Amino acid sequence: MKRYIKAAVTSLSDENNYVRETVAADPNTRSSILMQLAEDVYYSHPMVAALTSNLKCPAEVLDRMLEVVGDDTWAIGEILKHPNLSEASLSRVAMSRNRRIREEIFENLDVVPVEILQLLSDDDAPEIRSYVAQASNTPSETLAKMSNDPSSLVKFWVAQNPNTPADVAARLSSTVDKLTSSSMDLPVFNVQEYIAKSPKASPEVLEKLYNNSKNYLTHLWIASNPNTPQSILVEMSTVGSYQTRVAGNPNTPPEILDKLSKGHDSYQRRLVAQNPNTPQATLRRLARSADHDTRAHAMENPNYK
Repeated sequence: MKRYIKAAVTSLSDENNYVRETVAADPNTRSSILMQLAEDVYYSHPMVAALTSNLKCPAEVLDRMLEVVGDDTWAIGEILKHPNLSEASLSRVAMSRNRRIREEIFENLDVVPVEILQLLSDDDAPEIRSYVAQASNTPSETLAKMSNDPSSLVKFWVAQNPNTPADVAARLSSTVDKLTSSSMDLPVFNVQEYIAKSPKASPEVLEKLYNNSKNYLTHLWIASNPNTPQSILVEMSTVGSYQTRVAGNPNTPPEILDKLSKGHDSYQRRLVAQNPNTPQATLRRLARSADHDTRAHAMENPNYK
């Protein structure tokens, strides 16, 4: 062990980045050494990856990394995923003045602590408040309070959250109807796109948007959303400009994927080859494709065997 520690200490002065990153990722490396290596993360994503891959990296090292990386959202996202991150560090990220940094909390944590959700329910940015309104563990009382939010988008997600009291959701029904209508108002179009691409959008909402919205980009997101009802995907598969999106949608029926696999677009055929719903017969045909990537994706698909 002493020999190992001596080698690790020596490596800190080593200019070989691979050596330093190997030491950072090693669970046997002492905390004091990891703390010194944390200074490298300002200019090195590989060092961020090495330290965050070390499951024994202590909270104080992760805290120092957050200080060193500044506004590097990728690095902050990697640090947020670490199980040893302290509540104090998470709170500091939640109070960042940079909205993109605050968004990293929702993009990298499967479950955001209730205390953080309550803190961010009064955030200045409607985008952040919308994340809170969508969270599966936002308390009912917080959602009830947010039902009076000035943002229509926030109120929309409050209405969709199953934790929202029934009487509150009913009161917000007109907001839901407005945002899924055929309004030509540009801000509504932007909101509709946001809803259409959200994994939290329900099949019923996506169906309303598809039938009512006149926004082409909204329809593109609907074609990509795995919550879109299959009946709508079948209809959209007949429109050339939507076919690529439908080909990549994991909810697209097998028979539609088989039809799309016969198109002239090589990228579309690759998406079909990767789709988890693509049937074996289709994959075996695609495995004989002249396109190398299509063949590779088809043979790597679990349904191929």
